[in-house]
Amino acid sequence: HAAGIYFHLNSARFRGLGEGLCMLGTMLFGAAIWLVAQIYHIDEHFPNGILLWGVGALLMAFAMQSTPQAILAAVLLAIWSGIESVGFNINVVGAPLMILLTLWPMAWLKKSRTLLAVVIPAFLISLLIPLLSYYNHPWFVIALFVNISGTLVGLSILVRYIGGFPKSSVIFGSMGWAIFVVLLYLATFPGICKELFCHHESMTGSHGLRLAFVLAPLILCGVIWAEVFHRHAFPRGKVDDAEGLEIYLVPLTVILAYGSMFSLSSFKAGWLIATMAFNLVFLALAFSMMVRGCRHGLLKPTVFGSIMLVAMMIARYFDLFDNLVVRGIVFVIVGAGIFFEGIVYSRARKQKTTVGIQ
Repeated sequence: HAAGIYFHLNSARFRGLGEGLCMLGTMLFGAAIWLVAQIYHIDEHFPNGILLWGVGALLMAFAMQSTPQAILAAVLLAIWSGIESVGFNINVVGAPLMILLTLWPMAWLKKSRTLLAVVIPAFLISLLIPLLSYYNHPWFVIALFVNISGTLVGLSILVRYIGGFPKSSVIFGSMGWAIFVVLLYLATFPGICKELFCHHESMTGSHGLRLAFVLAPLILCGVIWAEVFHRHAFPRGKVDDAEGLEIYLVPLTVILAYGSMFSLSSFKAGWLIATMAFNLVFLALAFSMMVRGCRHGLLKPTVFGSIMLVAMMIARYFDLFDNLVVRGIVFVIVGAGIFFEGIVYSRARKQKTTVGIQ
């Protein structure tokens, strides 16, 4: 550590070497915790060693303003929380609080997408593992992930409006959309939708605490989307790639999910109604991304929407269309649509390139 700090402070040329030596020192610090415990036969609650190691890395991260040290601290704190919950049935709140109050601001102030890409899953892991190890009911799991995905997607749009760290939109969006699309796709299958959304337990009595854990992220999700709609209706400046039908489909899906869990399931055919609704939302989301990508010459929404459309076609190929002729017609229509989409996208890209050159 002494050698690393010397190079880190006194030599711009060897600054990277100094940070690498300090990382090595922090790794050896963790090894020393276990070695000392072994030599002196210290009988201690072993997750405390991981906690000390993580706090040491966290202090070094702030002392040096080091992204690698912060990444190591986030990983260690998440591991500590997981071991306490799974191995010893101890729910700790220190890990998510430390990550939220220290490493999130550091990632934002440093504008480090790498650190943010580690901090977000570390925070979610340290928060969800204790909750899911204690409250492992299906409706609770689905409700949490619906809230989390909706919140992350909302943040990916909101950060482009508020500025400060607009490049973080990619991190929030990639994680949020991955969870959101998977959940939405599973809900398009009647059997899975029935298991996930249409069977829930009573929310009274001892389930009140569980309700609080669901409502807190739901309220946060609602506040974020309210701010998104407000800034969308009253923009303070031009925001590229912030428009699209998906900003309405995401909160609509959250509403449908909770409606399925707490109202439609009371009807005999409620799960079938929910499945049809989720199928329509999934198709609308795929077409929205395809149209937006082709209109503005954007590769990611074009490809993502096309993959969603193909995934929907494959799913319905086996459980909806029994006639081989109908199946063939569906394949031809979807294939022709994707071919036409490629032509429109190519023209949009050429036009965008020409405008950029001029």
